[in-house]
Amino acid sequence: MMRIYKYEDMQPMLGQMCAAHLLESSGHGRGTKYHIYGLNIGLQDANVGLQDANVGLPKKRYSKEEMKNLIVTYCNDWRTAEEIALKVGRETVYIRDRVLPQLSDVIEKMYDIPHHPRQKYRAKQMEEDV
Repeated sequence: MMRIYKYEDMQPMLGQMCAAHLLESSGHGRGTKYHIYGLNIGLQDANVGLQDANVGLPKKRYSKEEMKNLIVTYCNDWRTAEEIALKVGRETVYIRDRVLPQLSDVIEKMYDIPHHPRQKYRAKQMEEDV
């Protein structure tokens, strides 16, 4: 049977592990979080992916037109919503659910199925007359 420890019991052990450079701590009191020492992956939550790479980057404010132009020029090839979000410095959910649907006239989806796990986007190609 697994034993459940109280914070008061764990705190001295965690402190020793931090002193031995096995763990790093951030925060204070009950909000303290511990991470493996030297493992700087910038996790915001359980969603690990490309989005975590933009932690700490300054967010620039874009007008709707600037955002549209930036995304359209970046999407000259198939890109995931995560890649686009990383490029513009926004959350993946915001890009996927709020921005990309507004760009349906200039951005095309790889799959017509809503919420396809491998969904990618690119700028619509100009049809050439033959």
